[in-house]
Amino acid sequence: MSLIDKCSLQAGDKRMDVESYMTLDHFETNGFIKYILRQIDDYRDVSEFLRTLSDRLRRHIYIEEVFLFPKLGPESQKDVEYIKKEHGKLFRMLDLILKERSNLDKIKEVLENLLDLLIEHYGYEESFIYDHFNNLDADIISGLKYPKGWEPKYFGDGDV
Repeated sequence: MSLIDKCSLQAGDKRMDVESYMTLDHFETNGFIKYILRQIDDYRDVSEFLRTLSDRLRRHIYIEEVFLFPKLGPESQKDVEYIKKEHGKLFRMLDLILKERSNLDKIKEVLENLLDLLIEHYGYEESFIYDHFNNLDADIISGLKYPKGWEPKYFGDGDV
């Protein structure tokens, strides 16, 4: 059971809002990356963890781009475009991690870079985007699945 699920259960009648849900997902994802890095340090097979991380982060980005960003007004579009470009880079990093899954040194390097980028990226989202969703019930996104093959708008732009 994820931290998000535990918080929802403990909240009782008070429903979790989208801002809290997505912020908790940031927290869990960062913790999961740190966990994977510790497993690599112990020379453990992390291929299943890498697939889980990829699915988790792709779902998060999908929710933002398909369900949340369209709800924002024109005053937020500059911020949204910046975030979408970073989403493309994150997808490319995830592809590289999955491709290099047998090269632990490369995986570790990319995961450390991914974590650094996510910390900055999450701060931007939490400061400029998520506060628009603090009155929106998280039930509208909590059950959404990432459709395999979906890619963000800027997936093909740039390098890793």
